[in-house]
Amino acid sequence: MRILSDIGGTYARFAIEKFGKPANSKKYAAADFETFEDALAQYTEEAGVTGEISLLIATAAHPDENNAWHFVNKNKWVIDVPALGNVDIILNDFEASTWGLIDLKDQKILKKGREKKTAPRVLIGPGTGLGLGYLVPHGKTFHVQGTQGGHIATAALNDEQRRVLQAVDKIKSRDCINVYEDVVSGPGLYNLYAALCSLSDEEQIAQSADDFLAQEKSPAMRDALRLFHEFFGMFAASVVVGAGAYGGLYLTGGVLEKLSGKNLFDFAHFEKFFDANLSPLIKKSVSDTPVIQVTDPYLTFNGLTRAADA
Repeated sequence: MRILSDIGGTYARFAIEKFGKPANSKKYAAADFETFEDALAQYTEEAGVTGEISLLIATAAHPDENNAWHFVNKNKWVIDVPALGNVDIILNDFEASTWGLIDLKDQKILKKGREKKTAPRVLIGPGTGLGLGYLVPHGKTFHVQGTQGGHIATAALNDEQRRVLQAVDKIKSRDCINVYEDVVSGPGLYNLYAALCSLSDEEQIAQSADDFLAQEKSPAMRDALRLFHEFFGMFAASVVVGAGAYGGLYLTGGVLEKLSGKNLFDFAHFEKFFDANLSPLIKKSVSDTPVIQVTDPYLTFNGLTRAADA
């Protein structure tokens, strides 16, 4: 029996593969378990799994030279592939999600555009970080190109954006250039909010995540959301143009899900900056690119099975 695992910095999800699809999905807080193995044991017990299993793992962790995967955030687990011994495949979680585009069913068309079936498709997703992957047609099959695209250096189109990026640079804890992940992610949205508060004499920065999320009606929070959409649109344009990914722009991620749930995702403003300041040579191609919001909750699990069987 194959067990599907999607292991992030905060949560771990497991499912059983049945007839090529995920079933019996369960979600656990990683902080509730000492190790990956403990969480897996809890799942197999609750799901009534017996006998030999093989593992298909998608994870936000990164491998070392011994193929032990480590996280860079609060999750202290180590996924030691050689020690587990029964891992069929382990992938970066966003790479697995990109594989899931092949069989995507649940989606919301934000802009119909003109799909170019021979062109790459691109998946981007703001969450704890900023994921980016390309699905490239290759004859009758596909190739997935994983990336670290969230670390592309930011750009600014106006004085306000430049001032805010300078303020973000001052409040970051690390000493490096601003990248899109610094402003297009969950932490990035907080960076924008904190930067705007620091530029204002009227608002005090909310220190905790709970306090921050409650600032929805504050001027700084409203401006942070607006700027988030602007940088999100600019990032999307750069990654579409960079790979000629006119087959479709697909949007996913926990931040997008939360904003959509609160009716705070402003696609019109995103689109304005997706199409902004492009040269005539490429403007039509970008404008014609379909934009799709992924609503499939099993995107990563479906991608794992696709990748394992490719």
